[in-house]
Amino acid sequence: MGVAIAVHLAMPLTAIGLMLEEQRWTLAAGAFTLFGANLVGITIAAAAVLIVTGFVPLPRLRTATTGVVAGLIGASLAVVAVAIPLGIAYNRAMNTTRTQAAVTRRIAETIGGGNSVVMLCRVKTTAARPRCRRSVVAAVLMDDVAVARGDLAF
Repeated sequence: MGVAIAVHLAMPLTAIGLMLEEQRWTLAAGAFTLFGANLVGITIAAAAVLIVTGFVPLPRLRTATTGVVAGLIGASLAVVAVAIPLGIAYNRAMNTTRTQAAVTRRIAETIGGGNSVVMLCRVKTTAARPRCRRSVVAAVLMDDVAVARGDLAF
């Protein structure tokens, strides 16, 4: 069990350090969120196992109500603190997936659907002459969709 705990805590910390070194702040924040989620989950699971297995006797829990209540409040706050960024990340991922599915469906409808192959090409709009060097049928630029058949160049 100790190795599993170490792996679930050490890997996100390693990722945090590497991402901070590379100045990739969003990925570092995601790794930190993963570390927090793992830490909270391990702590709550360990407390539950200790109580269920009788390592902490129930009479002792009854006499230490202040400490138990403080621990429950702390655990609840930790769960909320981890759940908020995880919920935000989940919503972003779902919105991206829905948008990609809608764009792909719309492009397939526009060019005939069926066995058509739809490839999306991400184009940097900040470049002097944005180009997609692949043979594509569509490019997604921010919220706009450009539809073409064959090679697409801007």
